[in-house]
Amino acid sequence: MKPKTLITCTLLDKKIKRVVDIDPTYTGFVIDDLFAIGYGLNYDEKYRNLPYIGVITKTKKISNDRDLLKYYFVLFLISVVFFQIIIIIRANS
Repeated sequence: MKPKTLITCTLLDKKIKRVVDIDPTYTGFVIDDLFAIGYGLNYDEKYRNLPYIGVITKTKKISNDRDLLKYYFVLFLISVVFFQIIIIIRANS
């Protein structure tokens, strides 16, 4: 089957790790080559239920850097708004 249209949506876009050259229809955030956790993403079956998106550092511990946590909390809030916008767009199309 070949669809007439294909819409893609990504919350976190790691362009550096992309194997196939695609441009998602909707992108939340372009991130560096970081190991993201939380909000459904896990590391070794841990951190999946965090209510925000964070990163694992080289020591495999969540950073306690206050500025980094603020940044990812804002990222989480924006992601919630992003998904609400997608739902509104889909409902009106």
